[in-house]
Amino acid sequence: METDRMRYKRIIALLGAAMVILSGCGRAIESNSAAFSKIEAQTTVSTIESTAEESSAEDAPQTTAETEETSAATEETAAETEKTEKAAESKPSDDSSSQTDKDDKKDKTETADDLSVPYSKAYALCRADDGMLIAQSGLYDKISLASITKLLSASVMLQYYSPDDEVTVGDEVYLAKPDSTLSYISPGLKLKVSELIAAMLLPSGNDAAYTVAVNTARAAAGDPDMNDQDAVEYFCGLMNGFAAELDMGGSHFANPEGWDDAGHYTTLGDLLKLAKYVLNQPELRKITGMYQKSVTTPDDIVYTWTNTNLFLDPNSPYYRKDCIGLKTGTTNSAGCCIVTAFEINGATYICAVMGCNENYDRYDLVQKILNKYIQ
Repeated sequence: METDRMRYKRIIALLGAAMVILSGCGRAIESNSAAFSKIEAQTTVSTIESTAEESSAEDAPQTTAETEETSAATEETAAETEKTEKAAESKPSDDSSSQTDKDDKKDKTETADDLSVPYSKAYALCRADDGMLIAQSGLYDKISLASITKLLSASVMLQYYSPDDEVTVGDEVYLAKPDSTLSYISPGLKLKVSELIAAMLLPSGNDAAYTVAVNTARAAAGDPDMNDQDAVEYFCGLMNGFAAELDMGGSHFANPEGWDDAGHYTTLGDLLKLAKYVLNQPELRKITGMYQKSVTTPDDIVYTWTNTNLFLDPNSPYYRKDCIGLKTGTTNSAGCCIVTAFEINGATYICAVMGCNENYDRYDLVQKILNKYIQ
């Protein structure tokens, strides 16, 4: 039988062997753990390197073909961007477009109201009923008046004749200057004073103006034998005397028809006074407002005289039913002139335009003045 001492030594030996076995296992575990750590570390490094390579591959330069394609696309995009920016610069916003439209309309309105176009030397608008001056430019400037002179000639004649009195046309008609406007009355023709005045005012006959002057001078002087030249000079004296009665202090007259002359002039202010006087004379008002007048002689010769005032011409684009007459005039010095009257909304207005460059300019300017201040 085994003794206790032997049993004790055997147990100790078994324990020692167990310790050795356990120590070896620990080292193996540590070795395996280190190996696993190394493998994990290598795996991590490999993953990092792979990720880096993938990232590097994405950032790497493209092939030449890809580069050219990309470059072309970039240039096209840049061109489109530049085009869009330029379009944006040239095209105003809605607000600025609206403002531009307003400015354009404003410019057109200012042009429509601009009485410096068409050109004139002077213009005026007044209400004849009470003499109120509504608008004017150059009212007191010295100007030539061309055939508007004939309004004064007619006024002077009616100081010595009645409209139904009869007069005879003589050789004085040949005193009319070359290139004059004519009524084509001829020596020996007998006319009523109203008819003779119509022949002077409607077609602006310079020949009729000399017949008016000579007959009036002889009647006023009581000298039926006064020669033509003296009679014309005498008549000019009557004209200046009557102009003074009308307070036309800025005017002087040297002939009965309005031919350019250094001693033949007026102001627009004086012409307004003359026009108001004419409108207050029923016979003159009626004649200046006629579109046409026809006279048949005992020999069945028909004279038809047409008013030069286009506001009275039903066939003219300037025709106005509210125009009641007065006179046009044109010479090199005076330019294209008109003194005309209208009945608008129960009131009578006189509009005068002097010194326009073209025939139609005077009518256009009268229209603009009326549109601006009356209608």
